[in-house]
Amino acid sequence: INAEYGAFLAHRLKTIMTEPNKKRKANSDNNTDAPEAKKIELETKNDKQTKKDTGLEETFENLELEDEFSDEFEPEVIEVDGESENDEDLLEVEEFKKKQAEEEKNKNVKPARKVWIPGQNMVGKQKLEYESKAYDMIHFLQVEWPCLSFDFLADNLGTQRKRYPHTAYLVAGTQATRKQRNKILLMKMSCLQKTKYDQVDESDSESDDDENNDEDPVLEFRQINIQPCTNRIRAMPQRPGIVCVQLDKKPYVRLWDLTKHLQSLDNVPNTKLNNNPDPLIEFGGHPSEGFAINWSLIEPGRLLTGDCQKYIYLWDYKSGVWHTDMVPFTHGASIEDLQWHPSQPNIFASCSVDKTIKLWDTRQTHKKWTTSVEAHTSDVNVISWNTKVDFLIASGSDDGSFKIWDNRKMTEPQMNFAWHRGPITSIEWNPQDTSVLAASSEDDSISIWDLSLERDEADETEYDKNIPPQLLFIHQGQKAIKELHWHKQIVNTLASTAYSGFNIFKPSNLD
Repeated sequence: INAEYGAFLAHRLKTIMTEPNKKRKANSDNNTDAPEAKKIELETKNDKQTKKDTGLEETFENLELEDEFSDEFEPEVIEVDGESENDEDLLEVEEFKKKQAEEEKNKNVKPARKVWIPGQNMVGKQKLEYESKAYDMIHFLQVEWPCLSFDFLADNLGTQRKRYPHTAYLVAGTQATRKQRNKILLMKMSCLQKTKYDQVDESDSESDDDENNDEDPVLEFRQINIQPCTNRIRAMPQRPGIVCVQLDKKPYVRLWDLTKHLQSLDNVPNTKLNNNPDPLIEFGGHPSEGFAINWSLIEPGRLLTGDCQKYIYLWDYKSGVWHTDMVPFTHGASIEDLQWHPSQPNIFASCSVDKTIKLWDTRQTHKKWTTSVEAHTSDVNVISWNTKVDFLIASGSDDGSFKIWDNRKMTEPQMNFAWHRGPITSIEWNPQDTSVLAASSEDDSISIWDLSLERDEADETEYDKNIPPQLLFIHQGQKAIKELHWHKQIVNTLASTAYSGFNIFKPSNLD
């Protein structure tokens, strides 16, 4: 019997075995009388002689044991209309084998992959898989606790970097479930290699040795203990070891000097670390917690902090000491974000839950805004000032839209994009490309835009009609994206933090 036939008839054999078992039981019942069971007829000498003469004498060499029930298992064949039961069984086995083969074939067939078209294809229960060729580089990082905020740190490895592998430094603050477990993390990510595609064309196989490096990415980190969670963290551009932190449900703003911790990531000798350092300064003038910090790019140490009441405080750094102006700038509701003008040291912008964007001049003694506009129909969550074209400001709102403003004429937005399906959580201009920006949303996506592009109706397809021509790229795969930042020294590279961890990536279509 072959394996398939045996598997198919296993249940039949169980049925067949039941009747012999009954007979065995009957025989066992007949042998219950012990004396009768010993009645064994002994062979006579004549019997033995007869067997010897006929060649039938049993020895250990020719002895064969016979199953007393063997006759009861003879297959019974019943003819039915010219076919036997065995023939029907074989047909059933063949159908069974065909069904198994079909199931095995379907198991190995992958479902057809389709291109996901934003705004047209609904995902539903389908799973989206990223296409590796869409990225020049992508790496995923998970830490012990999610981080609501992070910042890239300036380094001495050069500007406008394109050559792989890359190295990046960043600082982040955790959101642990217990306040005693919270940390400030200083991280060094090195050996960030170019993405290896699943299928590489022969023309693409020739590249520099550094792009073919098989080394795995390396993460080194240092940490200090803080309490409680971090709402917002930003590093001073001119001295990246100095970080400013706003804390969860606390009205304090603290500055730490983590220069030694940062240097230790580069194996600087004689570095003794304290994981519980005291802050350089703690400012308690805010009436509530806050989510808005911005360092000046022009004047080292100059700082703005905002709180969830409506107040903005200005910090100045003079003679090695920070001084805070105790008369705040005031909005109508919670301060959501702050941005210094990239080329004018006394001008800054703010946005608020009161739906406005305001421009301020720190030289004004009366602390009155110079420009105010109702920018969105809902809370204005984030703003970003273009560092190359310094009259352009981008804003993102709770209503899912983001707008582009000319600060020389703030009456109407220059552009308005209502693309995302959730509140905008972060927005930032690309520091290397004046027309490119990225925005993250609570719809778990990051969109990248080139505002210099226009629609070309001649080359337009039916799929392009519902997609803005400025939309370059969509990044997904993270849950609850909170912040994104472009790296200021690695060309066209950005990172994002979310509940599910960090991503650092470079889209392939930004070169």
